[in-house]
Amino acid sequence: MVALMKETRVCLAAPGTDKYVTTLSLRFCPSAKYLSHIGGFVCKAIENGKVKAVELALPTEKKSLDCDAADKLQHAHNIVSFSHAYPSLFGCFTRLFLHNARFSELEMHYLLGCCKEPQHLMLTNCDTGERSVLKLDVPNSKLSSLKFKLCRFEMIELLCLPKLSQLYCECWISVNAPFSFGTVPCLEDLCFASSAGWYQCGLKLSELLHGTTSIQSLTLDFQGEKIWILPEGKKFYTFFNKLNKLFIHGISIEFNLLWTIIFLEAAPSLETFGVKVWDHLCDVDNETTRKAFSKRKNPWQRKDKMDGSRHLKLKSLEFGGFMTTNKRIEFIKTIVAHAPNLESIVLENKDSCKSCDDVKDRTCSIKNMFPKNKGEEDTVRKRLRDQDRFNQLPDDILMSILERVDMRTVLQTSVLSTRWKQLPVLLSHFNLDVDEFITPNSSMSSNEAMAILIKLMSSLFGSAQRESTIRRLSLNFCLLTDLVTSLKYLFNISELVCNAVDSGKVKSVELAITTEKRVVDYTTGDMVLHAKSLLEFFGVSRSLSCCLTKLFLSTARFSEPDLHQLMISCDQLQHVTLYHCELSDSSILKFDMPKSKLRFVELYSCYIKTVEFLCLPKLEQLNCDSWRLSGPPLSFGVVPCLEQLQLVCAKSRVQSGFKLTDLLCGTANVHDLVLDFQGEEIWITPEGNELHTALKRITKLFLCGIYVKFDLLWTLLLLQAAPSVKIFGVKVWNHACDEGTQRSELFSERRNDLWDAAQLDDSIHYLQLEKLEFGGFNPIIKEHLDLIRAVIEHAPKLRSVILEDIEPCEDCEAVDCPIYPSTTSMFPQNKDEKSRVVKQLKAGISRPVEIIFQ
Repeated sequence: MVALMKETRVCLAAPGTDKYVTTLSLRFCPSAKYLSHIGGFVCKAIENGKVKAVELALPTEKKSLDCDAADKLQHAHNIVSFSHAYPSLFGCFTRLFLHNARFSELEMHYLLGCCKEPQHLMLTNCDTGERSVLKLDVPNSKLSSLKFKLCRFEMIELLCLPKLSQLYCECWISVNAPFSFGTVPCLEDLCFASSAGWYQCGLKLSELLHGTTSIQSLTLDFQGEKIWILPEGKKFYTFFNKLNKLFIHGISIEFNLLWTIIFLEAAPSLETFGVKVWDHLCDVDNETTRKAFSKRKNPWQRKDKMDGSRHLKLKSLEFGGFMTTNKRIEFIKTIVAHAPNLESIVLENKDSCKSCDDVKDRTCSIKNMFPKNKGEEDTVRKRLRDQDRFNQLPDDILMSILERVDMRTVLQTSVLSTRWKQLPVLLSHFNLDVDEFITPNSSMSSNEAMAILIKLMSSLFGSAQRESTIRRLSLNFCLLTDLVTSLKYLFNISELVCNAVDSGKVKSVELAITTEKRVVDYTTGDMVLHAKSLLEFFGVSRSLSCCLTKLFLSTARFSEPDLHQLMISCDQLQHVTLYHCELSDSSILKFDMPKSKLRFVELYSCYIKTVEFLCLPKLEQLNCDSWRLSGPPLSFGVVPCLEQLQLVCAKSRVQSGFKLTDLLCGTANVHDLVLDFQGEEIWITPEGNELHTALKRITKLFLCGIYVKFDLLWTLLLLQAAPSVKIFGVKVWNHACDEGTQRSELFSERRNDLWDAAQLDDSIHYLQLEKLEFGGFNPIIKEHLDLIRAVIEHAPKLRSVILEDIEPCEDCEAVDCPIYPSTTSMFPQNKDEKSRVVKQLKAGISRPVEIIFQ
C-alpha cells in the first residue's frame, strides 16, 4: 500500500505537463490509514483536469471465504466513509468493483446515487443483510453492466435501469428466481452461472426471464452439477424469439448433450450456439460434496433427433471440452445436418485446471481425448464431413425421389444441409395437401392447417431462389364450416396461384377441394353454399382455370347450367371427379363439350338422374360408383375414344335393373368393362342376341362383388356374348359384417332369379380367352370349382388361372357367425393344399394351363 500510494502521488503530481489520464484504474484495500492520502491525490488530479475517469476496485486483505459478518460490516463502513470524504472521486467512477461488504440498504442506495457516471458495477460477496432484497430503481443511471458473484441476496429487483445491457449472476442462494425485471429496455446479454445446492429444486426459464423483452445473448452455466432449468413445454419460446447467441456451459460429462437441442429449436433467429462440457478430474464425489449439491440430475427428457420442420439460421457452433468420442461427433453432426447456413465449428479443449493436473500426475491412465496434432485434427474433420451414400446421389435423382413423397417429408429434408435446402425450389412437380399438416393424434384444426398451407404457398411462389418452372402443381385443400373464413382462404389461394401462373412459375394445376366434415354431416343447404363458394372461387381464378388439368369436387349442390359452365371454363381439364355432388331437382347433367380435352371422368354417389355424355371426343375412361336413382345412370352420344367403363353399385330397394344394351348404346370402342355389384342384387337384366352386339368388342370383362350364395355359372352367359374377351375376372363378395338389420333397411332380399345358367349353350367356346382371374376363391365351395372347370374346358387358348384369397376385413373378423360357409380364409397355404386344388381343377384336361395362387 505504501508503494502504491507513492507511485500514485508521483504520477498524478508530475509538474509541467498538459497531458491528462483518460482512465485511471486503481485497486487497493481501503484501510483507514491510507484512504485519505490516495483520495486526496486522486481528487486533486480530477479537479486539475489531469484525470477524466476512474475505475476503482476495493477488495479486502482476506479472501471471501475467510470474511465473517464483522469483516464485511467494517469493510462496508470504510467504503462509505471514503465516499463521504471524497464525493468528487465517486462522482467520476465509470467502473466500480466492491468485494466482501455488507451495507445497509440506505448505504447501498447512497453509493449508487453518488456514483453519477458508473457504467460497470460488480459486487462480489456483498449484500444488505442475510437473504435481503436489493431494489435498484435508478431512472437516471448510466449503468450498462451489472455483475453479482457469491452475493447472499434473496432477490434483486431491477425496477428501473434504463441503460442496462449486460447482467451476470453467479452462485445465488435463493430457491426462487434470483432476479425480477422491471424497466430494463436495453437488456440484451444475460448470464446465469451456478452449481445448484441440494435445497434448490430448479427454475423455469419463463420465470427466470419474466419481464425481459430484448434478450439477444443468453448463457446458462451449471458448473458441473444438476441442470437447474426445469422443463415447461413451449412456455419459454417467447423469450427466445430475438435470441441470436445461446451458450450452455458447465454440462456434467455424465450427461448426454442431445437434450440441448430443445433450446436450439426454440430460438428461430439463433446464429451462434455453444456448449461446454464440465470435465474436472478434481471434482471428485465424496460425502461432503454430495451433501452440499445432492445427486447430479438432468430433468430434461433425452431427445434423439431434431424437429425437421424448423429451418435453423445457425452460422457458428462452439464446443468446449470436446472429445473425439462417437457421442460427441454424432451430436455435432446432428446440428450440422439441420443448419444449412452453418459457416464454422469451433472445437476447444477443456479448460486447464491445476488441481486436475495434480490428479493426472497421480493417475497415469487418464487420457485427454482432444486432437493433439494435424493428423488427429484431419481425422475429426473427415468424420464430421462424412456423408452417407444417399447424399452422394446426383441432384436429378434426389429430385426424382422427392417428387414421389409428400410435402411434409420434402420440407423435413430441406434442413439437412445447404445442398438439400436448394432442392425443393428446383422441383418441377409439387404436391401440397392440407391433410399432411394434420398429423395423427394432432390437435391442429383444419383452419390452422389451411393457414399453414397458404403460408407455405406464399413462401414457395415468392422464393427468390426459384428459377425453374413448376410443371405440375397439385393442391388439396378443404372448404371450412365457417364460410367467411373459407372464402378468405379460397381467395388467398386464387391470388397466389393465379399470380404464379401469370408470371410463368406454374404451368399446370391439379385441384382437389374437399370438405372439413364428413359428407353425412352436411345438409342440402350446406351443399348449396359449398357450390356457391366454389363458383365464386372459379369466377376470380381465370388464370388458374385456364391451366387446370385435374379437378376433384366434393359435397356441393349445383344447378345444371352452373356446373356445365364450370366445366367448359376449364378448357385444359383432362380429369374430373365429382364426389357426393348433386344437381338441383336431380336433373340431368349434360357433357356437351366438343373442344374438351377431358379424358377421365369419375362420379361417386352423385344424386343425378342421368349423366348424358353428348360430346366428349377425348374421353377414354369413365367410372361411375354408387348412383342413387333408378335406371341406367349414363347415356352416350359422341364418345369415340371411350375404352374403359367401370360401374360399381349396391342396388338399393328403390332402384330397378336395366339392360346392358341400353347402357352401352352409343359406345363403339369400349374394350374394358367392369361391373361391381357390391354383394347385392344383380342390377343388369338378361336379354337376347342384342347383348352380343353390345359386348362384341370387349377384351377385358370383370364381374365383381357377386354375393357368395349366388350361383356363378350365370356369369358365363355374359362371357358367351363377348367373343373377343381375352381376360375374364370374377370376384366373390363374402362379408359377414354386412348381414345386420341396417342392410335390410336399405337393400332388398338378395336374389338372382333372372339369370338362368340353364340357358348356357354348351357348344360355344371362348376362343380368345387367355386368362381367368378369380377373387375370393374358396376350394370347399363347389360353385367356385364348377365355374373354373367350365371355363378351362371351353377356353382352348387359356394359359393361366389366377386364384386370389378373400380380401381381409376387420369387421368380418369380429363377427362370430359367418355367412357361407366361412369368412375365415380357406385359401390353399402350402404345397400339398395347392397341388390338391390343381388336381381338382385340371382333372381330365391335358392342355397346359398354369394355376397361380396369389
